[in-house]
Amino acid sequence: MKQLLPFIVVLLLTCPGCGDPEEDGHIWKDQTDMIDKAGDVEKTLLDANRQQRQQIDEMTQ
Repeated sequence: MKQLLPFIVVLLLTCPGCGDPEEDGHIWKDQTDMIDKAGDVEKTLLDANRQQRQQIDEMTQ
């Protein structure tokens, strides 16, 4: 988790600037979309970690 936070911050800082507010609906749409994607990535990483730990536990028993 500690390694994921800097990754999210870098994503937010490097994403393209806001588009035309009239076009997107609101100014922060790109940023909120990136936050949603980062949350999905975090969930995927946590699921993979959980599976790996379960496999290790099964192998040691």
